[in-house]
Amino acid sequence: MKNKKQIHGMTEDHLVLDSETSRLFHKETYQKFLALKERASQEGIDLYVLSSFRSFDNQLSIWNKKCRGEKTLFDSNGIALDYNSLSDKEIVFSILRWSALPGTSRHHWGTDIDVVDKNTWPQGYHVELIPNEFEEGAMFYKMKCFFDDLIENENGLGFFRPYEIDQNGVAPEMWHISDFKVAQVYYQEFNFNNFLEFLDEQNSDDFLFLDIVKDHAQKIFKQYIQNIYFK
Repeated sequence: MKNKKQIHGMTEDHLVLDSETSRLFHKETYQKFLALKERASQEGIDLYVLSSFRSFDNQLSIWNKKCRGEKTLFDSNGIALDYNSLSDKEIVFSILRWSALPGTSRHHWGTDIDVVDKNTWPQGYHVELIPNEFEEGAMFYKMKCFFDDLIENENGLGFFRPYEIDQNGVAPEMWHISDFKVAQVYYQEFNFNNFLEFLDEQNSDDFLFLDIVKDHAQKIFKQYIQNIYFK
């Protein structure tokens, strides 16, 4: 497997640092994002990067906090769930609706970026990255429409939204953009056998609910890892 460490977010050797934002991007994605940011600025949109590269350890921390109920779990509509009423399996699949399994996040590659419009971000508001923040009349609707038009009419300057529509996997994420050309290399290289090998390398003491993930590995791989939207 050529890019194993890069695929799983266990190295930064493929990344470049943006000194202004202190965010890491794939070396081949960074200049494309700067061009996209400039294009957005022409429409009065200030693209603010909430997340770009995310390491395995960072993703594992998010995962474990959600597994323990230390971070809010949401249903498909972005409504908070009652952690204590959920079975362990229900917890796993509610997390997968909104957060990638550690080692499988597209953010590990540095090609995928979560953005909002800083110009329309209300002062003091904590962004949740949930659908109602991007609906008509909401704070980030203008940015959503910008990407709608850009992807439809200008091929997104090389970017697309892998979770643009609901395909019964990861919930729609209007804020998540991806460098198609570079990300596709990683996407095609990471197959189900690689996924099983990766899971076998993990320690259940560190990776919570690993046994449930292994029991449902085929479903998770097909529905939440490979199931993206190609327009």
